[in-house]
This record gives sequence, structure tokens and C-alpha cells, in this order.
Amino acid sequence: MSTAPTTVAPRRAALQVLLGLVGVLLAIMALGWWARAPIEAASLWMVEHYGALGIFLMVAVMDPIPGPGHDVALIVGHAGGLGFWSIFLPASFGSFLASIMSWAIGTQLRGWAALRVTMERYKIASMLEKHGAKAVAIAAVGPFPYVVATVGAGASGVPFRSFFLGSLARPIKIGVALGLIMAGWHLTG
Repeated sequence: MSTAPTTVAPRRAALQVLLGLVGVLLAIMALGWWARAPIEAASLWMVEHYGALGIFLMVAVMDPIPGPGHDVALIVGHAGGLGFWSIFLPASFGSFLASIMSWAIGTQLRGWAALRVTMERYKIASMLEKHGAKAVAIAAVGPFPYVVATVGAGASGVPFRSFFLGSLARPIKIGVALGLIMAGWHLTG
């Protein structure tokens, strides 16, 4: 009887991350080909009126929502003419603020039965309790919906200090996503 090597899960996760990155690049290229003019017009208007503060607010509001989250703000910033650092810094701070707010909401939802059942079903609580900051950091850079980890960390009692340390990895994902967005946009322009 043979058993699968223990490296199968990391390989699968790495493949999922790689496919996700390719998917983001292809999606940005498709937007660049088929919707460049309206995206640039709307983005220029947003950047002219709100600048980097608009990027910060967009990320702070949209990052906790599973789905495109911060990517929309990154596209708007780049298509609106902002440079890497003018997008990266406010987006990172906005995501970090959203993380802290989601953790705080999780602490208030700790007794909510539906959340507890979901966290037990998907073993979120045990993962966060066992790995703490490491689990939050992995969620911060991985394809897993980050809001699940942030709310889950608050609800499962991960101390704020551990949560804070894990959240410091979030700018890595924002930097990679922004680099892909910039590359995909330029490949089609």
C-alpha cells in the first residue's frame, strides 16, 4: 500500500496560485483589449477628483468583499495614471485597515452560531488557533478569501498582536497584483 507524498498539498496550492496569477493577467489583458477607453475615462475622472485617497477608500471598502476586492482599485489607479507607489501605499494601508475592521467584527460575531458552524466545518478555527499569525499571513497572500481569515481570526480569539503580525504580509499580494495589472495593461496598450 503506497501513500501519497506529503508535498501534494503544497504543489496543488502552488499550482492554484500560479493559475490564479495567470488568470489575473489574462483578465486584465481582456479588459485592456475590449474596454480600455471607458475604463481609462472613468479612472482618470476618479484619480483627478480623489487621487490616492480614492484608492485608499476603495480598497478599505472593497477588500473585505470576496471577489475582485482590491484589484478594482488597483486597475482604477493605474488606468487613471497613478504610478506604482501612489497606488501601492494607499492600497496597502486601505487593505490593512479593512483587515483590522474585519478582525474586530469577528470578535463581535464570536457567539454567532452560523459563523461557528461554518468555521468548524471548514476547520478555520482550528487552523487559526494552531497557526495564528502564520495562518493569517498565508491567507493574506494566498488565493483564499482573506476576509474569511480576518473575520475568522477575530471570531476564534486569535490575539490582536498575532493577527497584526500576520496581516503585515498583505502588501505582498497587493504588490504582486499591481505588478500583474500594470504588465497586463501595458501588453494591450
